[in-house]
Amino acid sequence: MYNLYSKNAANSPIGTDLAGKKSIYERLKKVYEKTPQLTTVADVDKAKADYETSNAMLTVETNKSEAEYQSLLAQLKAIDLQIFYLNIKAPFSGVITNRFIDKGAVIQNGLTNSSSMPMFELQSFIPIRLTLDVPEADATVITQNTKAAVSFPELPAAKYDAIVSRIAYGLDEATKTMKVEIDLPNKDLKIRNGMYAKVFLQRGRHKNVLSVPNEAIGNVQRQSFLYVVNEGKVKKINIQTGIQDNHFTEILNAELKETDQVIIQGKELSSDGAMVNVKNK
Repeated sequence: MYNLYSKNAANSPIGTDLAGKKSIYERLKKVYEKTPQLTTVADVDKAKADYETSNAMLTVETNKSEAEYQSLLAQLKAIDLQIFYLNIKAPFSGVITNRFIDKGAVIQNGLTNSSSMPMFELQSFIPIRLTLDVPEADATVITQNTKAAVSFPELPAAKYDAIVSRIAYGLDEATKTMKVEIDLPNKDLKIRNGMYAKVFLQRGRHKNVLSVPNEAIGNVQRQSFLYVVNEGKVKKINIQTGIQDNHFTEILNAELKETDQVIIQGKELSSDGAMVNVKNK
């Protein structure tokens, strides 16, 4: 940068004058050194003084030009920065699904104004993430990589074979369900955000466990239970349920035996310790 201005300064009037005075000084100096009779020391000193004065003036001019250049460069950088802020770059690849501004609208600075409105809504559809809530009974048998078959009512021709991508492990206290996520490829963008999906999960199975009809299970304050009859007397047993289908539910408690009699109908009228007459269904 300095060499650029040194070269430009050399072509200025002061630079041209400096070159001439330098040449005169050097010639007089050589003449005096070889033949001092042809010139005087005073002439050499005067030429040297003229040359040094011009050189000093050239340095001042160069520094001034350098300062002007730096000032203009700073202004240019400030303008370039303002132009850069006019370009909006998305943080990820996706599709603009909503626009909140129109051409000619005044845009507020979101860095200094917390109430500023967004300009666009951007969503990524590749892949698309499917979220579902798995009931407590199935939470223990669903793991990462559990196979899933996914379909959409709006896309009757599309069927997707997938696996569970991630699970929450913990249960929601209010709903007693576990969050499960499945990532689906969506290169053709047919699956849209907000669609409802039908998901069939290939659940694992528990070996050597008993199951009872669904209507035999009661529930109070999120605790499932059964009424078991032994010699005409009702006993309430709290249970932990497993896999459930349309008719039966697995019972994971070791306390329940295969020979136990379970109340299916009339459990609403039963209570722990009550005496009943057994009628097999």
